[in-house]
Amino acid sequence: MKKLIFLFLLMSAFSFAAQETPSKQNQIPVTVQAQKSSEADRLNKVETTVSVIRDYNGTFMSVIIWSLSTVGTIAFALIGFSWFTNIRMIQRDIQTLRDELIAILGEKAAEAQQINSENMSLKSKEILEITTSAAEKMSNAATAQIKSQISNAIKRIGELEYLNIKKDIILWNEKHVYANSCSAASELLEKSLTLNSDYYVEESIDILRDSLEKMEHDNEIADAATVRQLEGTINKLGADLKTSKLALLSQLIRISSRPTGA
Repeated sequence: MKKLIFLFLLMSAFSFAAQETPSKQNQIPVTVQAQKSSEADRLNKVETTVSVIRDYNGTFMSVIIWSLSTVGTIAFALIGFSWFTNIRMIQRDIQTLRDELIAILGEKAAEAQQINSENMSLKSKEILEITTSAAEKMSNAATAQIKSQISNAIKRIGELEYLNIKKDIILWNEKHVYANSCSAASELLEKSLTLNSDYYVEESIDILRDSLEKMEHDNEIADAATVRQLEGTINKLGADLKTSKLALLSQLIRISSRPTGA
């Protein structure tokens, strides 16, 4: 009886041990699975965080690139506008300096011409006074020779004044101031009449005719004083120059009778 009870108890113990062992064996995989699940959750969270950071960095870099492109475009536009403005200003300054230089050169040329004319007149008067005074002091034997020399000197002075007036006419023609050119041509004609040279007279008539034609072509109006001066000079021409005289007077009448603004 005791043996049966012992066997029963021993079988019960084995049976309990057999039931208890599988439960422990099943408990171990459940714990490993929970750990793996926890690690997977952590990995998912890390991947999610990395994805969020990556998206943030991409967005941030896009904003930076867009900002830099915008700033670069604006800077390039400002540089181009500044360059264009500077070029225009430099061109304007160059044109202004060119105009001022031309004006200054014109003024200096006019002053030099005026000084040259004044010096020529003073020298002519001095030479005439000196030669006249010397002639009066010479003896009667040398009077004829001295008078000839004086005449030649006066003629040479007249020729120099004639050439100087021609230069004035060329200058006025270059400036397209034909009224002053005609006035100078009138003086040139008077000077040629005093030189008693047919060549100078014919040349001065041609110059006066040319100045009147340019004045008429440009519709320039001559004042009353210039018209009277020209008329008086033209009327001094002799009968042998009647044709030229009438042609010049005809030109003068057309210019003086033209209404203002024609």
